[in-house]
Amino acid sequence: MYGTFHHYLENQVKNAGPLDLVLMLYSRALSCLRISKKAIEEGAPGGGFIFGSSNAIQSSVPPENFLIMLETAKKYGKYKSEV
Repeated sequence: MYGTFHHYLENQVKNAGPLDLVLMLYSRALSCLRISKKAIEEGAPGGGFIFGSSNAIQSSVPPENFLIMLETAKKYGKYKSEV
């Protein structure tokens, strides 16, 4: 199954960008915004970028920081349509 999945995504996914959870854990709100925005700005050009926090959010990450990460993704994590 992995081989089929990998083959399907081989030319579509360029970068899956986990944010540094230690920074998310100990940073203030403005820093979380900057960290999230920088990850999108650096990873998104060219398409195929998956924005995320690895495979989970630790329960010790402040909810405010997690919500900032999500809002930043909503605001800055969209590709422009080429229609």
